Amino acid sequence: MPAPAASARVPPLHAPAESPSFFSITTILTTLLRFRNQGDFGDDDEKEDGRKTIKLLRHYAVFHASQIDGIPTYKAPTIEEAPWLRPEAADIILRNSGAVIRIGGDRAFYSPATDHIQLPPENAFRGPAEYATTGLHELAHWTGHHSRLNRPLQSRFGCATYAMEELRAEMASAFVASVLGIPTDIPHHASYIASWVKALKDDKREIFHAAADAQRIADMELGFHPGYAATMQAEPESPARAPRRPAMPVSVPR
Repeated sequence: MPAPAASARVPPLHAPAESPSFFSITTILTTLLRFRNQGDFGDDDEKEDGRKTIKLLRHYAVFHASQIDGIPTYKAPTIEEAPWLRPEAADIILRNSGAVIRIGGDRAFYSPATDHIQLPPENAFRGPAEYATTGLHELAHWTGHHSRLNRPLQSRFGCATYAMEELRAEMASAFVASVLGIPTDIPHHASYIASWVKALKDDKREIFHAAADAQRIADMELGFHPGYAATMQAEPESPARAPRRPAMPVSVPR
């Protein structure tokens, strides 16, 4: 797992960044609590007491930890501390999910009609990482069954609903692969990208819905790994803070 980045608009005064500094711009999905007297914001998501939670995209300059003076050197967790980093973690998730997985053919897909995942043999992939991320992607679709997270899965290729389901599965599999330490390479299929961009531009809130659905998918998949699930259950949730998990940056096309 790579060293975590230290994120800030500007480096802390007690720990200046090395000069010259290089950073990346990251977009984070966050929330803002507003009250009625702060302006007219309509009736969406409004509470009885006049409060409303608004989804926001904010940009931050993200510095690598090695650029910051005065902070401890990052120490990667051991396999014993993070058993989900073992190479077989994706296989454990797929097996514990209880999904029906059939091996054969030259296509990977999830069939809502028969509620099963079809995967080509492992030797048809370029390596274990590609096989794992493909399985996680199809498992993401599997979570959409009406008996699980209940998303619309009957759409045909080329329509907006199909493209948005693919976006959710791509995001979720990337989230999970990141936690498991598996290299990810989201395919840049032109037809998918064009559909995503059009839908996201047509509905400015769609990226929020997609990111929220992808997080729910990732949480369900990671919950099938006993080591990861036990770690999350052992961490008390504070009312003022969300459960600790890797940050999931999202961005929208301009």
